[in-house]
Amino acid sequence: MEALLYTRVSKEDQVKFGMSLDAQLESLKQYCSENNLKIRNIYSDEGISGGSITKRKAFQSMIEEAKPGDIILFTKLDRFSRNLLDANIVVKELTKKDVSIKAINEDDIDTSTADGKFIFNLKLSLAQREREKVSERINDVFAYKIKQGEIVSGQIPYGYMKKNKHLVLDPVKSVWMREMFEHYLKYQSLVGTCKWWNEQHPDETIGYTAFKNSRISNPIYCGKHPSGLNDNFCDPIISVEQFDKVQELLSRNIKSIRTNHVYLFTGLMTCSHCGRRMAGFYRKWKDNKLNYYRCYNHTQNGICDNKHCISERKIEEFVLQDMIKKCNEIASASLKPENTDEVKLQNKKANTESKISRLKDLYVDGVLTKEEFDTKYKQLQDEIEAIKQEMKPKSNKLLELHDVDVKELYSKLNPENKRAFWRKYIDRIYFDGHNFKVVY
Repeated sequence: MEALLYTRVSKEDQVKFGMSLDAQLESLKQYCSENNLKIRNIYSDEGISGGSITKRKAFQSMIEEAKPGDIILFTKLDRFSRNLLDANIVVKELTKKDVSIKAINEDDIDTSTADGKFIFNLKLSLAQREREKVSERINDVFAYKIKQGEIVSGQIPYGYMKKNKHLVLDPVKSVWMREMFEHYLKYQSLVGTCKWWNEQHPDETIGYTAFKNSRISNPIYCGKHPSGLNDNFCDPIISVEQFDKVQELLSRNIKSIRTNHVYLFTGLMTCSHCGRRMAGFYRKWKDNKLNYYRCYNHTQNGICDNKHCISERKIEEFVLQDMIKKCNEIASASLKPENTDEVKLQNKKANTESKISRLKDLYVDGVLTKEEFDTKYKQLQDEIEAIKQEMKPKSNKLLELHDVDVKELYSKLNPENKRAFWRKYIDRIYFDGHNFKVVY
């Protein structure tokens, strides 16, 4: 019988308990000497947890190289594994190869006997349970710290500084980050904003992926912790509304923006037949590139019957005229001396308030029981709240264009600003192959 010696130590074990690979190895060699066992090989994993075998390269090599009749020796069970499922899979594999395992400092851990196998599973179950309990306690501590606004990781988000375990705004870099978000909201180009950042800050350059994942998509910049455990974790660099708008724009997944070619209506054009976004493409004509849009579901998947493509020029002409018409309608409506719907809502609110007043009189006079009063009172209060919500002024971005010559303004914009202009005021443009429908 030949022995394979295995030693392992994690970083935590080294710090907390002073365990070392050398001490384990010395004990294993002494055991082999006392029991006349020949050592064929030694395997060591340093600074690696026993929670999983996937990262323990030496351990995996040992299992592969073990031969029938071998015995694998280690000091204690937790050096071998702390994961019940992993350990049982390994032991099952070793049993097929006629290889046994033994913990030299625990007499009952010896899979060469039936009792040893039973004790092995029992102890491993207890070890895993303790490990999971420790993990739960750590998570609870982290959750508590996050709710208190304390930092639980070593990485400080760009634009912040660490002060007394909390994040505080860096007076210079936080301003740069605010400008970055404002640039994206204005031009709505992720690649363009990343490029702009690297040009503006040559000593603080960042790659596209990191820019997207750790900067522009990180809720920390509106004061929220990424875990969702604290919506007031730190001072915000931008408002929640700005951050939500950025995420909405990112979710549209505008692939064509990653090229140098600008499509004015990317992310806005929508097929009326299937509801899928229409993709932009261009055709060369003389020295120009003419933009067109077509249904992606038809061209790529063949599952939509909208085979029509539409030129960007025609879309631009229609939408510009439609917007001017819409602005005029809004301006005319605002000049009316009285809004009929608003008057109706005010009268409805007054009537409901009168009902509440009469209800109180009935309760005071003893006509209604307390339960009857509470039920009816809640119904009327809910009606009042619903009316108040209806009476709230509806925001309309097109009001910003009141008294503005839209056509003149638009003619002065470059392509990127034109794209930003449309995306600011329009939610979607539906096209069925013949007609347009614009949703503002």
